[in-house]
Amino acid sequence: MTSKAEVLRRMHHSYVVRRDLDGPEGELAVQVLLGCKAILRCRAVSDGDFIDKPDLERQMEALQWRALVTAAARGEGSGAQLLTRLSELEALAAAILELDTAFRQRNSDPFLGARIAAAVHGTKAVLRHWPPKTAEAVTEPNRRTP
Repeated sequence: MTSKAEVLRRMHHSYVVRRDLDGPEGELAVQVLLGCKAILRCRAVSDGDFIDKPDLERQMEALQWRALVTAAARGEGSGAQLLTRLSELEALAAAILELDTAFRQRNSDPFLGARIAAAVHGTKAVLRHWPPKTAEAVTEPNRRTP
């Protein structure tokens, strides 16, 4: 078991070691990491000029860091917090998937302009309120991701 003092020390040094991610909380954190990477790699984000990519990268980095620290803490409610983070990520991923699908099909159908515009509008609406403010959310100083 890791003490709270040890978790705080690790947070201070901005790293989480691999053994911290052993267990169900670690598996959820890895799902969050993979989801963030998938969102950032989709063509609508990487090739399109629809979204403020640096801002999205900052949000994804903060989410990844929170997921790793939550998994490492293994405290009471860590699993529930990670499931909440994962569901928040899935809501964003659904909007980005719609945009990415329309963006990839744009050359095959000249009438997709309206669908792309609607998808951009929907994605920006989700991003304006993402991640949702929750009671346990705390402001974290800028840290490097592991």
